Amino acid sequence: IEGHVRSIKTMTEEERDLETIMQQIAAVKKAMDAAAKLIYTEQMKELIEQGETDEVVIKKKIDSFIR
Repeated sequence: IEGHVRSIKTMTEEERDLETIMQQIAAVKKAMDAAAKLIYTEQMKELIEQGETDEVVIKKKIDSFIR
């Protein structure tokens, strides 16, 4: 992700074509979505492993991901 963002910065400084820059932005978005899903999945696994049953805690975790 960091490499893509640096690449976008360089491309904008070099005034590269919009299509190439937008492709890189799309790649960053996709990578960020994948990272978010992985983090969310791990947090949910931890809640399950800890035997969390408090609906307020579970709802709070779900709501934080959906925002």
